[in-house]
Parts: sequence; C-alpha cells; structure tokens
Amino acid sequence: MVCNVDWFQSHQDTILHVLPPSVSDHSILYLTGQETPPCRKRNFKFLICVTKLPGFDDAVAQSWNSPIDGSPMVVVWKKLKRLRKVLGTLSKQFAHTKLQLAKAWEDFAEAQDSLVNDRMNKEKIDKVKMCTETVIRWNEIDEEILQQRSKLDWLKLGDGNNAYFHASIRAKHKAKSIDKLELNDDSVIQDQPEIEAEDLRFYKSLMGDKTETIQAIDIVAMRAGTQVKPEQDDMLTSQVTDQEIFKALNSIGDLESPGIDDYGAKFFKAS
Repeated sequence: MVCNVDWFQSHQDTILHVLPPSVSDHSILYLTGQETPPCRKRNFKFLICVTKLPGFDDAVAQSWNSPIDGSPMVVVWKKLKRLRKVLGTLSKQFAHTKLQLAKAWEDFAEAQDSLVNDRMNKEKIDKVKMCTETVIRWNEIDEEILQQRSKLDWLKLGDGNNAYFHASIRAKHKAKSIDKLELNDDSVIQDQPEIEAEDLRFYKSLMGDKTETIQAIDIVAMRAGTQVKPEQDDMLTSQVTDQEIFKALNSIGDLESPGIDDYGAKFFKAS
C-alpha cells in the first residue's frame, strides 16, 4: 500500500492483512481498525516542568521534613507517597496545557487587533508584550511535557517540535502494542485478555522449576570461569559513599522512565 505521512500518523492503529492469493497472482490487501485497549489511568505522574515553579522547593521541604515513624526505607517510601498529593496540587495548573495555550493565543490576537487602531497607546503595547510572553511560556511548557512523554532528549527545546513529539508518542504507543500472538500450535489469538494471559504464562515458564538434585555450589564449575580478583572484591564490599550516590544519580537521564514510585530522576536531582 502507498500512503502519505499525514494519513499514516492519523491511522497508526490500522492493521494491514495480506490475504492468500489463491488462484490469482494478486493478493487482496485488507485494512482493519484496531480496538485500542483502555488505558490504565495512573493516579500520579511527575512532570519535570513542576521543578521550575517558584514554590517547588518549599513545598517539597515542608512535606519531607514532617516526621514519620518506621524503619529508614519505610519512612522514605511513606514520605514519597505523601509527597504525591503536594506535587499533584502543583501540577494542576498544567492539567489543561492545550486549553491554556489556545486561550493565550486568543488573548494575543485580541491585543494585536486592539493595537492596530491605536499604535501609540502604551497600555495596549504593554498588553501585547505581556500576551506574547504568556504564549511563549505556555508553548514551552507544552513542548517540555511532550518531550517528557516522548523521551526524545536529543531534540532541543524551543524549536517548536510539538508536532514531531506528538507523532513520536503515537509511534511509541503503536510499537508497544501487541495485535496478535501466534502460539506453538500455530493457532493465533487476538483477544487482549488472552494475549495478556499468554504473556504471563510464557514468562512464568522462563523462571524454571525447583530442583532437589543440587545440594551445594559446584566449586569446580565456578572456578572454571572468570573470578573476581581480591582488589575487586574489596571494592565491591566497601562502603558506598555519598559522592558515589551523587555521581550515579546525575548519570541518569532526566527523561528516563521512572521506577515503581513513579518519580523520575529529575525529581531527586532537583530536590
């Protein structure tokens, strides 16, 4: 099939089936739409642009410094969980970025139209300047959010990459989807619950089975391979320093996917 870029970006959920040619030397091309499985709503998602807000540091510090009882890791986990509400409140202003950007453009157009008939009016000139700054600000915020979702850290912000970010996000969602699975018995499943169940069964089978035959480590087999040298052993068993932790943290990219706590590396860097 032949299609242009606009059509492809608008129909990325379309599946092309090449039917058997049978007695003909041509194959019928059959297009079907894919039912997109419902997205699992995440209650919390850390936005990098929140770190640039004036009250970010104070809000994080106030929540974090409030004491919680428990073991060290339990305290950290509970504090991160409690902090979600604080960051969620800060993120509310970015919940409708598209609407805010559209409203900023409308105000900018009205200010410019008003200035046309009164070009020397200082108040109207200042209004146009203010609206221009608002448009630029919301456009940068929208672009930064899209970059975080697309994880394209090699593109420079401020170059108006919004359309490209949108296309990349759609392509990533398409690449992560599984339309069908062919099983070992040559049967094909296309139902999403069946695909999820088969994935779970397959990866469970890779875990192996418990055995009672190996009673101890095979020293001969272990020493036949590469072994850790004494100086390497000392390094591996030495105390972890704050400098090592700080260096490791800063080596993580800001757009890397977060862990199970839903906080990206940028949050810990900024805090």
